[in-house]
Amino acid sequence: MKKIIYALSFICMVYVLVAEDPQVTIYNNNPALIRTSKSINLEKGLTEFSIQGVSAKIDPTSVHLVFDNDKKVEILEMNFLYDLVSSSKIFKKYIGNQLVYHLEDGTELQGKLLSYSGGDLILEEPDGEIRITSSRHIRDYKFPKLPGGLITVPTLQWQINSDIKGQHDAELSYLTDGIDWHAEYVLVLAQNESDFNLSSWISLNNQSGASYKNAKVKLIAGDLHRAPQPEAPRVMLARQAKDQEVQRREIFDYHLYEISRKVDIADKEIKQISLFDNIEARAEKKYIFENSAYRSESEAALSIKLFIPNTKDNNLGIPLPKGKVRMFKEDKDGSLQMIGEDRIPHTGKEDLIELTAGKAFDVKGKRTILNREEYRHEEVIEVRIELFNRTDHSANVEVCEKHRGDWHVKSSDADYEKKSNSLLSFPVTLQGNTEKTIKYEFVREF
Repeated sequence: MKKIIYALSFICMVYVLVAEDPQVTIYNNNPALIRTSKSINLEKGLTEFSIQGVSAKIDPTSVHLVFDNDKKVEILEMNFLYDLVSSSKIFKKYIGNQLVYHLEDGTELQGKLLSYSGGDLILEEPDGEIRITSSRHIRDYKFPKLPGGLITVPTLQWQINSDIKGQHDAELSYLTDGIDWHAEYVLVLAQNESDFNLSSWISLNNQSGASYKNAKVKLIAGDLHRAPQPEAPRVMLARQAKDQEVQRREIFDYHLYEISRKVDIADKEIKQISLFDNIEARAEKKYIFENSAYRSESEAALSIKLFIPNTKDNNLGIPLPKGKVRMFKEDKDGSLQMIGEDRIPHTGKEDLIELTAGKAFDVKGKRTILNREEYRHEEVIEVRIELFNRTDHSANVEVCEKHRGDWHVKSSDADYEKKSNSLLSFPVTLQGNTEKTIKYEFVREF
């Protein structure tokens, strides 16, 4: 329904404001801390003033306003006004008042608005007749003014008692939802499938209902304990220049990333900023065949995983914020082809990064339980595992058998490692176009 509401055009242009030169600290589980300075004209005695253009998703209980002469200014009351203007609200506020409207053919009509419901208007015309008109037949409306109680932007309003007069600086801070950030990584695997190039971007997602111009941005990587919030939809994307520098340091038990330049964060925008320069490092590629030790039979393509030590020896050894990793490989002609994507959690230095690229087309496994014998206090299970490599290159395979309870290996025709009480591992190197069979017995104790 296309309508022109004349009374609002000028007002919107005047009152839509953005916070300039704020400090914005964004946490990667959604909340953000906004701090900005304001110059406020005070009068002695009781004063009421407003600050417009704050976030629509502000936590009003977190608002903190401090004057430079705080001992001479007493804050009595704070209100968050968020009854924003909309066509339906204007109609409801104007019930009982006169309005002018035009039909699609240009005919001008007027009358007292008696009701507005479901897009239908009930009006009393000047001659006393009642007219019911569907809003889809109306081209536009004219209202004398904006109804009282409606505002065009979210507004904070204070009532204070001041012993001083004139312009005074104040610092406003508040928490808001609707702003979050995460890391985006691009990993380009070389032809040897071991060397890779890693680059990273910070993605800022602002759905708070406010813009932050010329902002000093700090990002906190870490999981603060906080009630979960619904995820906002993502819309447009803007990418910042690659030369943006990010400084990292520790704060409390988290990592803080500070963007050295000031940034404009527009509402309903995703902005990407370079996190660190390209890194050359190495990964180990493995094919994983994972099963429950008590499952009777399975047959599947093996998972392809890359294991990356986050160490200085591997040109890394840096805290990596959680985020999505997109993996590519260089083709023979030099072009890049996507080979998978995965997410990493917050990864500290010396940790092992594990990425799942996908399922192998020509490297498969089959698992069969050959025999079960149950006794009074234990069960003996015989297992056969068949591995097939139909490629022309060798494949490093790890067979992972997941156990539970009390158990031990009775016999095996292959080397194995009991990594924990719940995991038994068989490392296997399969040459191209070969097969291998593993048989082992384990005892499960009751």
